Amino acid sequence: MFTEHPADHYDFVKDGHQGLRDGVLLIPGAETKGMLVYPKQSVRGLDSGTPQEFSDVVRGRDGLTFLSHLEDRMDWELRGLTGVEIYNTHADFKDEKPLAASLRNPLWLLNAAELFRKYPQEAFSALHDYPADYLRRWDQLCERTPHTGISASDAHQNIGLIVRLADENKARFEDALGKRLFDLDATEIAILQPALKEAKVGDALLEMRLDRYENSLRHVGTRLLLTELTTAAVWQALETGRAFVAFDWMSDLPVDLAHHDVQ
Repeated sequence: MFTEHPADHYDFVKDGHQGLRDGVLLIPGAETKGMLVYPKQSVRGLDSGTPQEFSDVVRGRDGLTFLSHLEDRMDWELRGLTGVEIYNTHADFKDEKPLAASLRNPLWLLNAAELFRKYPQEAFSALHDYPADYLRRWDQLCERTPHTGISASDAHQNIGLIVRLADENKARFEDALGKRLFDLDATEIAILQPALKEAKVGDALLEMRLDRYENSLRHVGTRLLLTELTTAAVWQALETGRAFVAFDWMSDLPVDLAHHDVQ
């Protein structure tokens, strides 16, 4: 289930990925108005009202809505939601102040490169903490009416470091999106020497993607108990709470569940 960021030139429902492809069921959705929304038909031009009004529009057309990023919305009271996030990777990362500072330091990243290469999943999932505030709010909301609990990986693949050969001996440091940070003498950096021998100007000497999709999506996922792999079955599972949040990097699912789940 996708959660695009809506744009004026793009209808995330009509233009989004959907249908069964290579055994994977694709369902379009978006993160907007403080929610994850999954309309069954286009809602383009119908989002000018309040979050409550937009949720009513989506739900009134048989869509699903989930309150997202609870850390910013602990006091929100929206009627008629399908559910609520009970874990969000980005929210979990926000309180990791020392780690965040280190990730903004290219030289620290350079020194840590080998550890990230050997242990990519463990390095990513080091941010994991028990989401006590999320679960507390979920309990409060469920005292009023049932809310299906889901997770959000918030995957963007935009954290990391790229080191390119800028000229014969100059290493250019860029962030994961290609923004230039600074240049250093490549011959003075030991970890670059093997790649430097045969590199041409413009080649990447080192590339670190700390939040690769395969790691962020394996960190956490929402599992649904389904009788069949169809959109109707997904809707029924989420509407009735036949879902649970799993951290696959910690342990594989029990065999009797693994054959019937959908991420």
